[in-house]
Amino acid sequence: METILKLSTQLTNPRVLTEYSRYLLLIILVVSFLEVVVPPIPGDTMLVVGSSIAGIAGINPLWVIICAFAGTFTASLFLYNLGYKLGHRLLVSPKYSRLLDTDTFLEINRWFQKYGYWTLLGSRFLPIARSGVVLTAGIVHFEKRRALSALSISIFLSSTAFVLAGGFLGQRWRDSYLVWGPKFQLILLISISLFALLAIGLGIWKNRNRKSKND
Repeated sequence: METILKLSTQLTNPRVLTEYSRYLLLIILVVSFLEVVVPPIPGDTMLVVGSSIAGIAGINPLWVIICAFAGTFTASLFLYNLGYKLGHRLLVSPKYSRLLDTDTFLEINRWFQKYGYWTLLGSRFLPIARSGVVLTAGIVHFEKRRALSALSISIFLSSTAFVLAGGFLGQRWRDSYLVWGPKFQLILLISISLFALLAIGLGIWKNRNRKSKND
C-alpha cells in the first residue's frame, strides 16, 4: 500500500506533472491519432487529463486544441481514404475488419441515408461509432470535400469542449491536491484504473461479439 501511495504521489502531484509538460503536446497529438485508428483507446479522457496538466503548467489551451485537432483529423483522413480505397472489401479483410464489422456498417449506412451530412457532423460526439462513421463515409464514397468539412467542424468542436473541460478540472485538481493530499491521489489513481479496466473490458466484449457473429 505504501508503494502505491508513493507512485500516486508522483502521478498526481501538480509540480511533478509540470516538469514533464514539454512532452505533453506531443503525447496529445499521438494519442488523438491512435484513438481514431486503434479503438477503444480512451482519447477523450486522455485529452481532458492532458488539458488539466496543461492548465497547471501554464500552456496556452489553443496549442492543446491544435494538437488534438491535428492528430484526430489526420487519423480520420487516413480512415476515410482507407474505406474509399478498399470499399466493401474492408468488411471481410482479415487485417481491417476489426475496425468495422458488417452489422455496424449497415447500421451506420442507415444513418447516412437518413441524416446524411449530419452523421459526420455529430460523429465526434458518438464515442462508440466514431471510427466506423469515417470508414463508412469512405466505403459509400460520401463526397470527400463535404465529408472532410463536416469532420473538421466536429473535431474542432469536440476538441475545444474537452480542452476547456480539462482546463476547468485542472484548477480543481490543484485545489483538491492542496486540500486532500494523499487521499486525493489514491482516489484519482483508483478512478483512472477502473476506467482503464472498463475500456479494456468493452474492447474484449466487442471482439468476442464479433467472433461469435462470424461463427
